[in-house]
Amino acid sequence: MTRALLSILVCGLCLGLGLVSVHLQSENYARAARLDEIKRRCDLIEAGNESLRFKINSRLRGLEEQVDLGLSPEHGIPER
Repeated sequence: MTRALLSILVCGLCLGLGLVSVHLQSENYARAARLDEIKRRCDLIEAGNESLRFKINSRLRGLEEQVDLGLSPEHGIPER
């Protein structure tokens, strides 16, 4: 009788542990999906930032060339 009760108790604990593990695993999958979505958004933002950085650097180089040539940055006419 005692062995049967202990066996049922151990089986119940193993079943409970399995259920808790399954619950945690499903939460981890949901968190991973959210993190993947956030990572995709960050990658898109990073690509946009790189594009803007390239445009800004191009404009700065153009302004530097105009200044080196003695041109007014706004009008492209020589300054006197």
